[in-house]
Amino acid sequence: MWNQTRKKTRKFLLDLFRSSGSNRSWGPLHGVVSLHDWLRENPKSGNFLYHRPSWVQPCNLPLNQDRQLDPNFERLKGGIPHAETFVAEILGAMVTGPSVGVVSPDRWLFRELSLEFGHPAEEHGAMRKFFFPKPKHLRGTWVLLAVTGGNTFYHHLLEALPRYHLLEMAGINPRQINGWIINGQTVAFQTASWRALGIEKEKLITLDKGSFLQAERLIVPSLPSHPGHTPPWVVDFLRKLFSTKGRTNGGAMGLWISRRKASTRRFLGEKAWLEKLAGLGFREIFCEDLALHEQAKLFFEAKHVAGAHGAGMANLVFAREGTMVTEFFNPRYVNTCYWTLANSAGLRYAYFLGSRQPGDRPTAHGDAAGDIGLEMEFSHAALDWIRKAHQLESCVQTGEPTL
Repeated sequence: MWNQTRKKTRKFLLDLFRSSGSNRSWGPLHGVVSLHDWLRENPKSGNFLYHRPSWVQPCNLPLNQDRQLDPNFERLKGGIPHAETFVAEILGAMVTGPSVGVVSPDRWLFRELSLEFGHPAEEHGAMRKFFFPKPKHLRGTWVLLAVTGGNTFYHHLLEALPRYHLLEMAGINPRQINGWIINGQTVAFQTASWRALGIEKEKLITLDKGSFLQAERLIVPSLPSHPGHTPPWVVDFLRKLFSTKGRTNGGAMGLWISRRKASTRRFLGEKAWLEKLAGLGFREIFCEDLALHEQAKLFFEAKHVAGAHGAGMANLVFAREGTMVTEFFNPRYVNTCYWTLANSAGLRYAYFLGSRQPGDRPTAHGDAAGDIGLEMEFSHAALDWIRKAHQLESCVQTGEPTL
């Protein structure tokens, strides 16, 4: 009740500030606008350098322990929709963080370029601010690579880095870029990425909490697609960037991505489970302890990857075509992002829903904290599936969603 009252009061005051017409240079933003509409009305302030319309990718259905697909998969069985992709240049645009928001020079928030998880653009953090600091001016041409959530492995690898490839598709020469706006440069997977792209450290600027940057000329690539929908061109780009092609297969028969060091989505009874998997040629790995190139190598060489839903599975982008994937979920949180990645990477995919744990309840998308346990019958079914996975390729290719 108190939260609702506070939200209504805040909105009332923000609307009052906006309608007053004063404090335009430091007060709240005017509102939300479509980038397409704004560029159409301000042709001298920017334009599109590249554009590809939205499209739908045909898909293979996942295998699972039931004949009925989970609703999260069911809604995509007709194909995986991909958003339009583009590269735009905007003179004098501003960028705020940590949830990335791109603001026009006349202080409108661009809908297509501003994402905050769990909120529409109208409720983005930038739209809830009463005051903005004086922006830090960036001379010359700057590129925005930062994405919302970009300090985490999944969003960095599958959303931030592919924006660089969109620049290549737009024919932009990286040598003509004065600087790059990124999420960070302290985590190992970030520094390895900027090094792989050939971006000099002195040309990087981090978008921190409270940052408000204004570029003389800002080049903004779109996200690769809708969040959680990785298109095939992202797979091709990342495989080439981290050189998985041509490596010899000397790795494990299978990889088990452990979350024992994590605080959420831990696999209950994992020790006994691992003993059974070891007999099938699996090895346990902790992705957070490995360098990015080591993760790429392990996933490329594996014939089967299994584990609970988590960021480590983003490395499926490096797996070879035909690799088998088995993903486990707590039934209160089912996310299709690695199934869509498997489709784009040419992988075979199955999922298992664990049993509900004490205190679990159906929750909204985004509540991903529940641990995962397998009832005895599902445990046997999962092990049987893993044993037979390499003989089931023809079955999987038919698209039958049954083990």
